[in-house]
Amino acid sequence: KVYVRVPGGEFKFGYGPSPQRTQLLKNLKSPGHVVKDLACKHPEGSSNIPFFFIRRYPITNREWKDFINAENYPGIPKRWESDEDPDFLTREGKKPVTGLTGKDVDAFCDWRNTRLPGRFQWEKAARGQDGRLFPWGDEFEPHYCNCPEQHGCIYGADMVKSHSELFITRVDQHPHGAGPCGVEDMVGNTWELTRYILPEGGGRPQLARMGGSAAEGGMNLTTCFINRMENAVDGRLEGGNHRVGVAHRVLPPLTGFRDVIEPVPAPPYRQGFVRLDKADLKLEWSSDIHLPYDAYIARYQVSNDEYSEFIRDKGRSLPCHWSEHDEWFFPYHLRYHPVVNVTYEDVIAFCQWKSSKFGIRCHPLTESIWRLAVHQTHPGSGGRPRKYPWGNDYSIGLCNHPSAGYGETLPVFALQGGRSLCGALNLMGNAAEWVSKGKTAGGSWLHGVQSPGNFIVSGAEAGPDVGFRYFTYDAPDHHDQHSNY
Repeated sequence: KVYVRVPGGEFKFGYGPSPQRTQLLKNLKSPGHVVKDLACKHPEGSSNIPFFFIRRYPITNREWKDFINAENYPGIPKRWESDEDPDFLTREGKKPVTGLTGKDVDAFCDWRNTRLPGRFQWEKAARGQDGRLFPWGDEFEPHYCNCPEQHGCIYGADMVKSHSELFITRVDQHPHGAGPCGVEDMVGNTWELTRYILPEGGGRPQLARMGGSAAEGGMNLTTCFINRMENAVDGRLEGGNHRVGVAHRVLPPLTGFRDVIEPVPAPPYRQGFVRLDKADLKLEWSSDIHLPYDAYIARYQVSNDEYSEFIRDKGRSLPCHWSEHDEWFFPYHLRYHPVVNVTYEDVIAFCQWKSSKFGIRCHPLTESIWRLAVHQTHPGSGGRPRKYPWGNDYSIGLCNHPSAGYGETLPVFALQGGRSLCGALNLMGNAAEWVSKGKTAGGSWLHGVQSPGNFIVSGAEAGPDVGFRYFTYDAPDHHDQHSNY
């Protein structure tokens, strides 16, 4: 009754034009720049994400009161403090809670052990798998959501914000506006927080609010697609800076939230080596690469779990965001995420330890080996190198870069569709990878790169989005003979 299961698998995100949708947009009299933004900033793509659970409705005033009572939490929204009406919850209990701070949202999610939704999670819950414009379909229905069109756009946005108690409706008031999975009230009423970092945010993370509100949104398509900076909220790096959260300040008017439950999957294949065939590769964006013999590269980036074995065995100092007081050094659900906040010296020490464990010589990744794994040519391609591990077209659905909206690292085995020809995963995105002292490759969940000429970054330091993997020239007994699984 509280959460809805959204199935895993491939889904379409972004705007997919069609004659029918083009005509519907004309009927809506959408401004030309809005339609242009849809096509340019939100092109259609596909991604494969694991199943998850999302709250059917936004968090209500009554649910917030239950949280306050259960945790003795001091966070009472301002308008509650001045409301002496004993029937407040009877009247307002089923309306979405607003007037919170980012700290309040964090506290609620910590209590539930849940998260704010990522970009793809929110969009899939709202729009399903067929690329529809709105949760209920392609045609805008003003009575399926609490939007300005319901009152004929008579009242200005400022008035609605300053008298929100008169305009916010119950979360279950528009059942016809439910999405394909049964999630309700995702469009209109109140904006919903996500952990989607807007790419134009500059130095400080800016997190997208989605869905529009009773004051903004509706048929102008600022609901499921357009994420303008004026609709964002300030974010902050948290958890040792390895993920993003909402800044601890009062949220804008008409802002609520719902949370998601993310079951932790197990890796489909264990960590191991995949073969990188010897090759001569001519690259237009860097120096040519000559590998006279086969190499074997780790399938995954080194995970927290794999790195913790090294820590326990060698007694090395912990990454700065780990805790000696935690049984696993880190939250257990992050065991398969890439280890970050490690120095290049840490990487060298790890490889020396791994060599003694495997009985083969393991090395930190080099720029040439990384480039070869990314740009390796496909048989029949005429020797033309790939731009990206998966092909020649950039896709936010195949790598964990900021525009994908995950707002943190993902498990090292995530995004299987983005693997390289040799079978290595997450060579781009997730965590940037050390390729020499002061150099990293591939971009990350926090700092994306798209042009092959910018894949290598100099002057890098250990940070919340820098990890590593290793390779060897010695043929291991347990590498995959069939690496393109």
